[in-house]
Amino acid sequence: EDAENLVDVDTAFANFDMITYAKGNAVLRQLVTWLGEEDFLRGVNVHLSAHPFGTATLADFLDALDGATDRDVRSWAEAWLRTTGFDTITVTRDGDVPVLTRTGSRPHRFTVVGYGTDGAVVREEIVDLADEPVRLEAFAGLAVLPNALDETYAALELDESSLAVLDTVLSRIERSLTRGLLWATAVASVQRGTRSIDS
Repeated sequence: EDAENLVDVDTAFANFDMITYAKGNAVLRQLVTWLGEEDFLRGVNVHLSAHPFGTATLADFLDALDGATDRDVRSWAEAWLRTTGFDTITVTRDGDVPVLTRTGSRPHRFTVVGYGTDGAVVREEIVDLADEPVRLEAFAGLAVLPNALDETYAALELDESSLAVLDTVLSRIERSLTRGLLWATAVASVQRGTRSIDS
């Protein structure tokens, strides 16, 4: 928020905490997922070795990560750190095949999980989603949950067939993180008006 819109210090700290602990944590998790844990840790080790007991800049950190991967870290940082708001990941169907699209501007890498009608995990895959839709041919006929391990910062809009299954098997999904994500997604959908309270 603009400084003139902050009523007092408590308001400023509340906004800082919300950004730091909600979005900040999610962005860091996405960076690790996007780079891969091995490359991320290699870059962090280079960074810490170059600045022991000292201060460094974001540019220094990005340089260290850049040297540890073939991915374009600077473009990622521009998209993730210099823009506001959040993207939406939407699941639609082309026949039986789930299709992922993104509304927004950030590149995302996350785990998609495909569930059977009994709530069992049938398939799991890491997916990169940017400007182009991603067809999940191998997930045909399954209920799908993108970002099932909460690896990126985005709203989710699920297709009707996935919702029907996931609502039914929610209590049987083993991962507590995934159950929490589904509950949070349901609450956010009600708040946005894309889902009613009794559905």
